[in-house]
Amino acid sequence: MKWYPNQLENSIKNGADKLPSLILVYGDDGGLVRRLAKSVADIVCPDDDPFMLDKLTADDIKNSPDALLSSAQTIGFGGGRKLITVDAGHMDAATATTIRDAIKSLLEDLPQDVVVVISAAGLDAKSAMAKAVEKHSNAAAVRCFLDSVKDLNTVINEKLAQSGQVIAADARQFLVDSLGNDRGITESEIDKLLLYTAGNREITLEDCLTTIAAAPSVTVFKLCDAIGLRDRQSADTYLNMLRYEGVDTNMMLAMVARHLRRLLTCQNLCAEGFSPQEAMGRLKPPVFMGKDDFTKQLKTYPAPRLQQGIERLYQIQSDSRKGLHSADDVISRGLLALSA
Repeated sequence: MKWYPNQLENSIKNGADKLPSLILVYGDDGGLVRRLAKSVADIVCPDDDPFMLDKLTADDIKNSPDALLSSAQTIGFGGGRKLITVDAGHMDAATATTIRDAIKSLLEDLPQDVVVVISAAGLDAKSAMAKAVEKHSNAAAVRCFLDSVKDLNTVINEKLAQSGQVIAADARQFLVDSLGNDRGITESEIDKLLLYTAGNREITLEDCLTTIAAAPSVTVFKLCDAIGLRDRQSADTYLNMLRYEGVDTNMMLAMVARHLRRLLTCQNLCAEGFSPQEAMGRLKPPVFMGKDDFTKQLKTYPAPRLQQGIERLYQIQSDSRKGLHSADDVISRGLLALSA
């Protein structure tokens, strides 16, 4: 079966007896992969009973391809279903093939009294492993996408509902722009924010800038402006400064994407007849500082090129995750190219 994360979460709520016998949790969001796999483990074997739990790794199966099948066929000493966890991590091609074959062998005669949960962050939906699991009626392949804007807002709303707080519009937009590459990190950062603002009715942008690990330094904003002004020399200087500061390149990518989207929104408003000043005022949040530079960027970076730049950013993000080259180098080179 092919499942979405919410389908697995609903099944978990119904108890261990309702879970499929094999669950593959995989995809780009490593934090969500880990959280869902742990949720399955917590409901099936909450006390980590060693007689009802086997923990395997990718190396265990690579070194002994029949380890998974052997574990599933070994009866647990206790009531309920036996739990088998497989932390596959980020696999190379050879290991992925071995684990796929082990899964196929298990699926040929899948016991009903076990729950096998396999976590494989980074695994692609087109992989033979995912396809094999999807074809079985008592197995579920659960793909974990990176959070969309809608997903992030849902997470934020759920956390706010628990704390009884509200959040300013610009602060919410900052969280949406800064988080989302890992559900675990997203939830941890929001929890830290709520702890910092405990007792405050409203969470402000200043609160976010103070507490969120991904909060940008002033240099990031300067990098965004340099790219918008197509000032390659300054962009190179700011990139080097940010690397020296230890700023995460994924955060740089997110901030540049936010900046280009804001420029494109203004370009579109200007095309509808608004003046640059009126367009900047309609942004959420509006442009308060650096209006002159922002206006210059609207003239320097025309709408078609902005759209291409935004599409290029998505490609840069995708290329950085392929593992063929250093992710930091891929992002840095890609950002520098946008300033040309």
